[in-house]
Amino acid sequence: MMAYSVDLRERAITFIGNGGRINEAIKVFGVSRTTLNRWLEKVKRGEDLKDPPPKRPWKKIDPDKLMSLVQKNADWTLAQFGEAMGVSANSIHNAFNRLKITRKKSPYFTKSAIQKNVKHFYSQSRKLLPKT
Repeated sequence: MMAYSVDLRERAITFIGNGGRINEAIKVFGVSRTTLNRWLEKVKRGEDLKDPPPKRPWKKIDPDKLMSLVQKNADWTLAQFGEAMGVSANSIHNAFNRLKITRKKSPYFTKSAIQKNVKHFYSQSRKLLPKT
């Protein structure tokens, strides 16, 4: 979902301010009634239409504290991080996603795995080749 451009917002508000109806503005600008009402309320309160919506704040987890814990204890599980922070493992997982911290991954293309894949590929390709 993308935000509407500031130019579109201003044109819709100007349209309504010049005597246009909200129903007409909905059709002309292709926005919902709720969105137009929200923009009109912002203008009434004296807020700028260019202001981005506020970001959702961190509620229970301090990201700086979590980052320092990760640097000190990189081998901990999510449950251990959750216990140290006083939240659930799922909350830690969501915080890691927000901080773009990924789990440790083992290399998929190890020598034995590649050999298995090659054997499988050749066995399957023989079945698909036309018989001569």
